[in-house]
Order: sequence, then structure tokens, then C-alpha cells
Amino acid sequence: MTAPDHRAEMTIRFATWDQITGATAPPTAARPRPPPDLYTS
Repeated sequence: MTAPDHRAEMTIRFATWDQITGATAPPTAARPRPPPDLYTS
């Protein structure tokens, strides 16, 4: 396999992996928990 063929193959594999896992998506921000006094009624 030539170097350009190898690069093309790995690009396709990475794109497929990315679609399945979403690994390169930006991380979502964690939502902070409300203070404990809001849990009491």
C-alpha cells in the first residue's frame, strides 16, 4: 500500500469511527448542581 493510499484509508476509518463515537465533538459543559438548600421543602 502506498503512502497516499494509506492516508486515504486511515482518513476513511477515522471518519467512520468519529461518526460512531462522536469522539471529536466538543465536550459539553457540566451543569452545576443547585445548592443543597434548594432540595429541602
